Amino acid sequence: MRKFVVIGLILLLALTGCCRKTSAPPSVSHSNQQDSIREKVVVRIDTVKITVPVEIPVERIVNVLPDKDTSNLETSMAVSTAFIDSLGFLHHTLDNKAQTIQTPVDVAVPVSETTHEEYHSSEKSDSVYVAVPAQLTGGQKFLIKAGWLAVAAMIALIVYATYRLWRRRG
Repeated sequence: MRKFVVIGLILLLALTGCCRKTSAPPSVSHSNQQDSIREKVVVRIDTVKITVPVEIPVERIVNVLPDKDTSNLETSMAVSTAFIDSLGFLHHTLDNKAQTIQTPVDVAVPVSETTHEEYHSSEKSDSVYVAVPAQLTGGQKFLIKAGWLAVAAMIALIVYATYRLWRRRG
């Protein structure tokens, strides 16, 4: 009986050792990322109205006219005085006031408009199935299944041998 168990174990090791089951390599992490940036710059020239200070020069005008009376005039820009002297001549003065006025001016200004667009796309996969280069042949499939059958047969054989030994002693 002891020989029977030893032969069974050797047979079990031989059958299961020859029929190694291979598996595909572990899954590979796969990542695909796409980035796209588009920037559009448009430059144009706009006309802008601004006010600029303009200095008015101080001017003096003197005019002499005969046979007239005295006259005084004043505006926001000038002062005028007219009078008759002792000889009978009319004297007329016109003085501009010293000041700065604001005058609108058209100025060409370059204007830049920038459009910025971004596109981000990412694709991630934790498991990728790898194609097996060839299918298993019928003999390989049989050996894989026979390995498990051999294990089951050995267990059954050990149970049977133990049962017979137990029955003889009892």
